[in-house]
Amino acid sequence: MQKIAYLFGAGASYNALPIVKEIRERLLKVIGILKQAQFILPHEKFASLAVKNAKTQREYQIEMIEALHWLYTESENSASIDTYAKKLLIRKRFNELRKLKIALSIFFTIEQMLNKPDNRYDYFYAALINDVFDLPENLRILSWNYDFQFEIAFSEYSNEELLPSNQRKLNVKSKSFRNRESEGFSINKLNGTASLLKDSGFEESSFYHNFNVPLDKPVISQIVYKYAQAYYDNKYMISLSFAWEPEKGDRKALDMALKDTIDTEILIVVGYSFPFFNREIDRRIINNMGNLRKVYFQAPDADNLVQRFEAIRDDIDKKYLVPIKDVEQFLIPNEL
Repeated sequence: MQKIAYLFGAGASYNALPIVKEIRERLLKVIGILKQAQFILPHEKFASLAVKNAKTQREYQIEMIEALHWLYTESENSASIDTYAKKLLIRKRFNELRKLKIALSIFFTIEQMLNKPDNRYDYFYAALINDVFDLPENLRILSWNYDFQFEIAFSEYSNEELLPSNQRKLNVKSKSFRNRESEGFSINKLNGTASLLKDSGFEESSFYHNFNVPLDKPVISQIVYKYAQAYYDNKYMISLSFAWEPEKGDRKALDMALKDTIDTEILIVVGYSFPFFNREIDRRIINNMGNLRKVYFQAPDADNLVQRFEAIRDDIDKKYLVPIKDVEQFLIPNEL
């Protein structure tokens, strides 16, 4: 049985979520929705919020909307939100970097509640899951994305609506989370996810736990509640991270990814452009694949991805670097 790995980038969620250059425009749309009268929260405090000098629900809601608008405005003079985040780190503006991560996490949460998951994930699971509901033991997935597209799409098969349940079934391992070592199918999230971590990474807590419900006032209330926890409760930290940020603690997601994919023979790169920010980690992962002999590149500009890959690793015969420009469905190679 050949060992196969996927490497997913932002293009893999294109039909549901904006790519980097589209985020600012979609931020304005989300801000407009949150300002609608039907979503306005009351001037009452959250009963269970363990925060000193707590504000009212409406005050936190206004503050959250202002944080999203701040992200829109401040990122205008940068090439992307990622580059703006890097500037904040270099200038040691850590409070603003944290604010950016919280706002970006909320944005991705709401976007995924407004839009159905990219339907290619549905096809992907339909092709992979066998008649006893098992995922291939010889398959590993690495993802640079912050989103929950894998989990949301999988809920249609697992009959589990809650995010944590689907993460356990998919064996999701995430940056900064206290991951457990395991064999078989896994999804390794190299940049974490758009969620919160509690108790030094032992517990993950999303901004909302069920993405199969409509965006309504109770949902907005819960997201605002999580915003208040993220910003004012020291027990919580942000799971979303960037490639250039070091990972703390033991059982690191990168270490898990290296171990899980060391015996990879076939690699499928989906919607991923090998950006410079990720280059160091990409090199570590791909050069760690000692048995790698064939790579598929699936993207509209797949030929360019082959060239970028060769800058990372140049010991694979060119005839085994295969560009796939058809992006209608995620590639399921013959080797699988």
